[in-house]
Amino acid sequence: MSPLRRVRDNFFLFGLGCLIWYVIRTGLKPSRAVYPCQQAAVFNANLWTMTYLSPVLAVIPVDRFRERWKTVLVVLLIGGGAYGYMRLNDGGIGEQDLTPVKLNIEPVEATEPNPSVIYAVTGTNGNDDGVERLIRLMDEEGQPFYQSAEEDAAQGPLGFIGNNDVVIIKVNSQWDERGGTNTDLVKSIIKAIIDHPDGWKGEIVVADNGQAQYGGAGRGGSLDWGVSNAQDQTQSIQDVVDMYADYRVSTYLWDTITSNVVQEFAEGDDEDGYVVQTNIIPSTGTVVSYPKFTTPFGTQISFKYGVYKPEIEDYDVDRLKII
Repeated sequence: MSPLRRVRDNFFLFGLGCLIWYVIRTGLKPSRAVYPCQQAAVFNANLWTMTYLSPVLAVIPVDRFRERWKTVLVVLLIGGGAYGYMRLNDGGIGEQDLTPVKLNIEPVEATEPNPSVIYAVTGTNGNDDGVERLIRLMDEEGQPFYQSAEEDAAQGPLGFIGNNDVVIIKVNSQWDERGGTNTDLVKSIIKAIIDHPDGWKGEIVVADNGQAQYGGAGRGGSLDWGVSNAQDQTQSIQDVVDMYADYRVSTYLWDTITSNVVQEFAEGDDEDGYVVQTNIIPSTGTVVSYPKFTTPFGTQISFKYGVYKPEIEDYDVDRLKII
């Protein structure tokens, strides 16, 4: 058993480590108290304090206390101070000023040839007209959002999303609360897609790899966190997707297939998993891998090559769009 696993399985060491970690990290920057990792640490530290420190102090004999009162006082001050500091930061989260921060974004011209164009709007919380304003801004700059044979407001042959496309909305599922993607924003994006002026016939998959053993709960990501990044914090990614189930919208947590090494659909492998490249990138020493999977609606998707079409044993790369 590795040393780290021994510490993790020994709650005395683990809880003490959480207490020390919280005091050091949050003491240097109190605003870190809102981080998901710090919230997890303070929970374990509180439990450690109640489990180990309180019983020890409760059983000290009176005579012994008189002899060692200075030592006991120091322990109480340190322990009580640390505990009080944790509770102060923990309790102050709801009292923070939640006034939206106004960002002043200045246009910057790229110096390299063929640059990407970035469109941005500010003053939005995801649960308003922010996505609509972004689509209008793109249209004003000559970039329609909707791909269509008809040229009209926000639509045209050079648009991004066709009415029969397969769209992967890549979110961050590794953390809950504000560590995750704004679910209100995901809802607004899905609504914008299915409102395609030519009528929506495609499919949407909200997906992510939450990194298996990591994440807010220590067991990878989730698309159904109990507390999410939204105005209604009970609204998870899965809740949003369930609202649009009639429009061929689904979720896929790639955590469930990361350990399954597979081949491409075109090579006769229909199993979900990750395709691992055999060549090593010299500059980084890393090996690239990517998911391939079948959606609940039977659509076979390769993240690298696009939508697989079994009838021709080939891929439609233009039909797959990633947001």
